[in-house]
Amino acid sequence: MSLTGSAFQWLTIGAAIVATIAVIGLWNRVGGPRPVKLAGRLALLLACYILAAVAILVSINISYGGLIATWGDLFANLNPAPGNWHPHYRHGPHHSFPGGPHRLPPPYEAPGSKEPGAAGIVSPAAGLSSPTGS
Repeated sequence: MSLTGSAFQWLTIGAAIVATIAVIGLWNRVGGPRPVKLAGRLALLLACYILAAVAILVSINISYGGLIATWGDLFANLNPAPGNWHPHYRHGPHHSFPGGPHRLPPPYEAPGSKEPGAAGIVSPAAGLSSPTGS
């Protein structure tokens, strides 16, 4: 079932509605001593709130064009360790950088930088000559 499909959206909306009806129907049926009643009612409300939030988030995801399109995107590690490419963001099977296909490219060295590996600031007009030649 796709995260951006209308069937999944209606399933989450229906689950939120059923949870709301269940809270109303089961509110007075929660038995036991007062702390147990309180915990049971809080659990019912928490489940209802979570299902309503999921229904809203799924609807937002669909309306924004599927920011998270698959289950793999939902559970992917989008914060890999520094210095490593995430396999999802590779440039292709034949593209690699020094150190292997999962390493970051070498640092950019700006023209005129004094130290190797130091990033310098280059103005857009750097290296351009004036129309008069001076």
